[in-house]
Amino acid sequence: MGMNDGLHFRQPWVMGMQQEVERFKKKFYEQEKLLRKCQALKEQVRMLHMRVTELESGHSEVSV
Repeated sequence: MGMNDGLHFRQPWVMGMQQEVERFKKKFYEQEKLLRKCQALKEQVRMLHMRVTELESGHSEVSV
């Protein structure tokens, strides 16, 4: 009977921990997706900046 009592008390704790781990995993994956989006946006901004610089330098050569 002592073992059943121990199992009875341990099971909700284990289930609670599993739920908490799942919550953390979900948050981690969401943060990872956001990070990837931010990195992609940074790359796009860098490419746009390079393109604008090219266009500006080309424009100044034409007007000279």
